Amino acid sequence: MDTQDYEAIMAECAESESKWTDPLFPPKNSSLAPANEWTDDPYGNYEWTRASKVPCLTDDEGDLNVF
Repeated sequence: MDTQDYEAIMAECAESESKWTDPLFPPKNSSLAPANEWTDDPYGNYEWTRASKVPCLTDDEGDLNVF
């Protein structure tokens, strides 16, 4: 299993003010299940989006509140 340095990730994001995409869980269907595990693509009708773009996960100020 690959490991990641979360402190370095947070520092990089703070410096660049950019959104981070996890290279171990990229926003593509193969992150959910290997392609050889299905014959039809059950995820084909869905669009990947950041949690901050899901209205029910943000508060009145637009801040993300997942937990």
